Amino acid sequence: MEDNSKNKIDPSARRDCNNKSKHLSLKMDLKPYHGVNKLLICLILLLVPTVVAQSRVPPGEPVITASKNRVAIGETVTLTCNSTLGSPVPSVRWFRGEKVKSSIYSTVGSTTTNTYTFTATEDDMFAVYECRVDNDVIQSPLTSTIYITIYKPLVVNAPKTFYTALTSTIVKLICIVTSGTAIKGINWYKGGRLLPFASNNRLSGGNINNPNLTITNVQLTDAGEYVCSATDGQVTKSTKNIVLSLQVPLEINAPLTFYAPQTSTSVALTCRVTSGTADRIDWYKDNQQVNFALNNRFSGGSVQNPSLFIRNVQLSDGGQYVCSATAGTVTKRTSIIRLSPEVPLAVNAPMTFYSPMTSTSVTLACRITSGTATEIKWYKDDQPLLIALTARYSGGSVGTPSLFISNVQLRDGGRYICSATDGSVTRNTSMITLSPKATPSQPILVGPQSVAAGSSGTWTCTSSGAFPAQTLAMRIGNQLFNNELSTNSLFESFAGTYRVVGRLTWAPSMGHNGQIIYCDVFHPQTLNNKQTSSLQLTVRSSLSVTAPNTFYNPAETETVTLACIVTAGNPTEITWKMNNNPLTISGKMSGGTISNPALRISNVAMSDAGNYICEATDGNVNVRAETIRLSPVARPVSEFDIITDILDGYNKLVRPIDPVVKVTHSLIPKEMVEFDYKILVFKAFQCISWNDPRLSWPRGQPRVSLPSSIIWLPDIVMLGQKLMMDFEDKAIITKAGDVTYCPYLEMISKIGIVPRMI
Repeated sequence: MEDNSKNKIDPSARRDCNNKSKHLSLKMDLKPYHGVNKLLICLILLLVPTVVAQSRVPPGEPVITASKNRVAIGETVTLTCNSTLGSPVPSVRWFRGEKVKSSIYSTVGSTTTNTYTFTATEDDMFAVYECRVDNDVIQSPLTSTIYITIYKPLVVNAPKTFYTALTSTIVKLICIVTSGTAIKGINWYKGGRLLPFASNNRLSGGNINNPNLTITNVQLTDAGEYVCSATDGQVTKSTKNIVLSLQVPLEINAPLTFYAPQTSTSVALTCRVTSGTADRIDWYKDNQQVNFALNNRFSGGSVQNPSLFIRNVQLSDGGQYVCSATAGTVTKRTSIIRLSPEVPLAVNAPMTFYSPMTSTSVTLACRITSGTATEIKWYKDDQPLLIALTARYSGGSVGTPSLFISNVQLRDGGRYICSATDGSVTRNTSMITLSPKATPSQPILVGPQSVAAGSSGTWTCTSSGAFPAQTLAMRIGNQLFNNELSTNSLFESFAGTYRVVGRLTWAPSMGHNGQIIYCDVFHPQTLNNKQTSSLQLTVRSSLSVTAPNTFYNPAETETVTLACIVTAGNPTEITWKMNNNPLTISGKMSGGTISNPALRISNVAMSDAGNYICEATDGNVNVRAETIRLSPVARPVSEFDIITDILDGYNKLVRPIDPVVKVTHSLIPKEMVEFDYKILVFKAFQCISWNDPRLSWPRGQPRVSLPSSIIWLPDIVMLGQKLMMDFEDKAIITKAGDVTYCPYLEMISKIGIVPRMI
């Protein structure tokens, strides 16, 4: 056979030619080393129409470009995704999440492109866009993502562009960042020049947190046009011009605030605008606006002539005037201008009788009802009153014509006259009578508080210091004394008051025992209620008993006698009480009889302490002596006494409490001696506590120590324990009978035996 192998087309050469033609757009890139065969094969494939199967090629990685990487809300942005090569032609699509945003793509040459254009909204903030490239050659789409920074466009606004301020006040120019964030700062300009906040302490604000401009202590030089500027690092935005217009504060003054013209003359109440410009002038009299049109005697009160002119002054023109100036919304007023037309002098006393209490104050009124006084004088009982020489007197001057008397005394009583002069004439008031009143002092009641039944006694009640005179009465309970009471009233000229003395001579009965004697003083001129002094009366029976000594403190085991003496009468029975309980006198107690009322107690014990009362009766009345307090002194108790007492009859074989004794058991290890897997040897205090009421005592030292061998011990051991004792331990016992026994032992316990209490 003929070898045609040399004429066959080498498949590898076909691939090379196909690849060269595909990727080089039919541009051959044959090299000399390819050989003649490859060259002829490529020419044949290119020049001779041959059906060649198209090859399958994966697409290239997507490449993303954006028209803007930082986009303001409302702006348009275009995202472009390119992929080169790929056979068949790949699809190029835009996604946001799993939502397709654009699936329209085109291929030019070997590049496939998808261009997606959209307008940015707030919803695009923080959004991620993904380009996916796919054909049936690859298993999964090729992806690439892009993140577009979306921001709000910077907008700054001045809601108010015109401000009017007064000098020396505070004004705030408002600047608001309505959109975006001025992260790079806020600046304020005046007349195109940056404001120096650092060098002008009257300026504040103008920062990210407070864009507003605040100007304190506004000056005339602050007037002008202002601009607020904000920047976010990309753009700078400014407000419209903000105009600040300044005004000089309106001020008005009245150089004179008091006028006293004569009637029928003319007067000018001066008003001056000292600062600013007034739009209107108004006058007010006694808070009512003056109507110039209704009174042809008034003139002025205009912007050109602010003062008020009054012709033919009348008394009715007198009053308080105020001049008011207005500039726009600002109104200023002068101080009150007082107009007091002068008239003929006249003086009056509105009240001609005074009756004050002593030690109080009183004002004798004197009024200048017309004209002007240049001097005021006071007279008492037709004699000039030297006000300056009496510290209790004041007033009596042109400014204060009335006479003021403090701490009124009875000697201040008399006839007074107020006299006024204007330099040409003198006028006097009517006669003024001053008649002070004095309140009596608290009555004093003295006399016996204790009397024997049927015996007469005298009680005296004294009331002094009253003017006019007071009256006095005495009573027991609600029963008034008449014939038994005598009274005497005396005027004490040195004090100018009355002194009343009442003397009661009377013999009470037993029925009056415990009642109260009252002394009542009446003085309706100064007192709404009566004054009362009282004394409680004790009416004694003919029988009486007393205790000459009310306190005894014998030593324990001594003998004491509580004395009780019958001082009057003949008792039929003597009884004693201890702590208000009847006392049976027997045993170590004796006495308490008619012949021997005293109570004798031998071998005094601490339990005998208390309050004792001796009582006597004659069949009609019961009387008692004073309370006697018995407070024995405890005899010292030695340790010998305590131990002897608690061990007397003690049986250590008998449980303290039958059938159960509560025992507390504890170990206090002190030293480890031996420890292995078979045996544990250690030294410890084994403390056992319980209560044995037989070992308690009432007083003395709080605790004692006893050998453990002479008291009852609980039979408590630890299972597996071997006790090794080298001496007898003591047990500690308290007054309450609590026993603590802590022997120091070397304890041996075999390992594996669980200790338990038995």
